[in-house]
Amino acid sequence: MTNKLQYDAALPPEAPLEMPIQSLRKAKRAPRLAWSWRTFFARIIAFGGAIALGTLGSWQLYEAFGSEANSLQYALLGLFALTFYWIAFSTTAALAGLLPARKPKNSPEHPADSKIALVMPVYGEDPAMTGSALLAMSKQLAETNTGQRFELFIISDTQNIDAWAAEAAAFAILRRESPLPVWYRRRPKNTARKVGNVEDFVKRWGARYEYMVMLDADSIMDAATLTRMAERIDASPRLGLLQTMPRLVGGDSLLARTIQFAGALYGPIVARGVDAWQGQDGNYWGHNAIIRTRAFAESCGLPKLRGRRPIGGHIMSHDFVEAALLRRAGWGVRMDGDLHGSYEGIPPTLGDLAGRERRWAQGNLQHLGVIAAKGLRWPNRVHFLIGIFSYLMSPIWLAMLLVGGLLTAQTLLIPTEYFTSRYQLFPDWPTFDAERMRLLFFAALGLLLLPKFLGLLRGLLLPRVARSFGGYLALITSFISELFISALYAPLMMLMQTHHVFDIIFGRDSGWATQSRNATVMPWREAFRRSWLHLFAGWVPLILLIFLAPDQIIWLSPVLAGLCLSPLLTRHSGNTRLGKALARGRILLIPEETNPPAVINEADQYRPLFAKAASLTFAQLINDSSAINAHIDSLPTPYGEGRDERLLAITAHAKIDAARDIEQALDYLNRDEIMYVAGHPDSLRYLHTKANPLGLA
Repeated sequence: MTNKLQYDAALPPEAPLEMPIQSLRKAKRAPRLAWSWRTFFARIIAFGGAIALGTLGSWQLYEAFGSEANSLQYALLGLFALTFYWIAFSTTAALAGLLPARKPKNSPEHPADSKIALVMPVYGEDPAMTGSALLAMSKQLAETNTGQRFELFIISDTQNIDAWAAEAAAFAILRRESPLPVWYRRRPKNTARKVGNVEDFVKRWGARYEYMVMLDADSIMDAATLTRMAERIDASPRLGLLQTMPRLVGGDSLLARTIQFAGALYGPIVARGVDAWQGQDGNYWGHNAIIRTRAFAESCGLPKLRGRRPIGGHIMSHDFVEAALLRRAGWGVRMDGDLHGSYEGIPPTLGDLAGRERRWAQGNLQHLGVIAAKGLRWPNRVHFLIGIFSYLMSPIWLAMLLVGGLLTAQTLLIPTEYFTSRYQLFPDWPTFDAERMRLLFFAALGLLLLPKFLGLLRGLLLPRVARSFGGYLALITSFISELFISALYAPLMMLMQTHHVFDIIFGRDSGWATQSRNATVMPWREAFRRSWLHLFAGWVPLILLIFLAPDQIIWLSPVLAGLCLSPLLTRHSGNTRLGKALARGRILLIPEETNPPAVINEADQYRPLFAKAASLTFAQLINDSSAINAHIDSLPTPYGEGRDERLLAITAHAKIDAARDIEQALDYLNRDEIMYVAGHPDSLRYLHTKANPLGLA
């Protein structure tokens, strides 16, 4: 059924909401939220357990070195301690999820009728992907009792003229087909990136909506989940933000399938643990969450950080900071691990994943300028620390490997001095407890793998879970495959993240590029170009170990194997033929493949509706009067005519007049002039006359 609603404009009437910039140096006293024994005990397990295990492991290494440890051994001890505490926390945080689950409050007897915006920020994204997902959600919501509360709102920061043309054409189709209202706004200047995009929406239309569900360009959520989220936030007047745990879907490449399988099998274990220890002091991941709009406006106006980019400037990883500021103002932030039906995509290749990780690394390290802000709750400071160390752990791990290598070289190449004093009667025998070191190695490995084995155990004990992964044999085979593939890629990610950290330290900004969603097999030449450092880091130590300490190769093989095979792994990370072959063999299947959710199926069915619009270019738009009319319908009114716009109008029209045909006109116009023309109906129609001098379509 098509939408029968009539629209006079691309945007609803403005409903302004103030969003004051927050101070990181001052904070008002905020009301306290209800206290939970479950959260208290979960934090004892997560943090107390990590401190106990980390301290025990560090002490055991100290004992293994003996009383005459040298400076390299003390360096290794420090690096090992940081690593062991980190691994221990990842395990104890998952174990906290074994506590009984919290029962969310029921919705009020009389559901609210206030409006909810499904807000999708886009930046040159594939409009077939975004349009089909929004249409599927819209049609599902229209069938629910609360569907009338929802409106779809696309907030675009697209700066490429062809992407804009395609985006506006897709919007016209979405508006025609959607049973719910659809709005579209594109910012001419993408100041402050996504933060500025969302802030502009809140300031101009925030008062229209009680809540906003923030989506990402590759997000999709089913109507039942959206309805439950609305009911739960309705029932909790002090809840400012409710976060879901999105499931990764849609990956066909080797790397994407591996990561999304890990998320599907181990994610529920991690989600329960995070839900348990966070309580009302939860975090925000920037999408697939429902937010109380007024609370967000009052609390989350982000300041610019002092200093130069990349650490200073506009806050990139805004979500962690917004969660912390909501809590500082006395609003609850919660993640409900039982909210299923929330999905997002995944970068298809190692290069795409590295690009995303680069932006995330910069955003998380920026939090060094926020972590000491006045009035923050200690769990929010912990969230910042977790984000920071999730990237610092790569150079720490690398440093630990290097120090371990130096210790091995010292043992092999430097003769041991047993008599350090001229008058010494008895030798100084070196003390090194190799057996204790082996036990520590296996203890660290066990802690690292325990959450994964808990996920496997859950699958083996619950037949419905095993069936969702293709059956018991498929589950076990996939589990082993994921362990093997992840182990190969782990050292590559370590070196890439280390490179990212040093990039940031030396002041190189990540920029802001549209994320690629297309997988491909990389040419060998490009794979070797990207992997030469990995090859060097793998083969040089391997050759040295073959000649000097061959017995050490077995212990370092998990690291060396991935590095030595890095061109192969880089090339085939985006291999969809291999990924689909694994799926046909029931390896690395996820529940969303064995039993696809209806909303994802519907989105796939709607993609052909948007295919033609998604391929539209500005040059094609100019030659099609119906496309021009649809594009004009997507523009805001009034269109704005400041001094800069008037100058652009004069130069653009002069160049159009001077051109002999449309191709020459487009060649004459610079980027700013083309963007001006595309945003002003009279100029757009004037350019169209150059393509159709007789006024023919």
